[in-house]
Formats: sequence, structure tokens, C-alpha cells
Amino acid sequence: MGTSTIGTIPAAGLGGVTNNVPLFGYEMLCLAPYLLNSALGIRNVPVPSGTTGYGIATQGVRIETDAAGIVVIVLMNAQDPVIG
Repeated sequence: MGTSTIGTIPAAGLGGVTNNVPLFGYEMLCLAPYLLNSALGIRNVPVPSGTTGYGIATQGVRIETDAAGIVVIVLMNAQDPVIG
């Protein structure tokens, strides 16, 4: 794990959920294609109208650097909200 966070990216996996897919030494929990939100600070992601009852598989990705300045990608826990 890194020592300094460069940024965080919420990812919505439009292909649904998955388990035990190792990636960057962590577990990828949602499937491609991905909708990424790489904005800085607090994120407001509008929910499209007409999506009631639709489930979205999401996961956070943290980009960090270690003590040597090497970039480290950390996959965080998933949240799978259902709209409506």
C-alpha cells in the first residue's frame, strides 16, 4: 500500500458484480465496461431518470505513491446500490 494518496476514482461496473478477480493485488468486484468519475473532491453523480429498480455495481479505486514515488493502485470495497 502507498504512503500518499494522489486521488480516488469511483467506478461503476456496467457489466455487473463479480467475486475473486485479482487485480493489482486486490479483488476487483465489478465488471467492465466501466464508467469512471475522476473528479477531485466530493462527487455528485446524477442518477438518470427512468432507472428505478436498477442495480449498479460500484467500487472505489485509490491511486497512491509509495515512499520511493512508485504509483500504487488500491482497489477499495464495493457498494452495490439499487436505485428507487
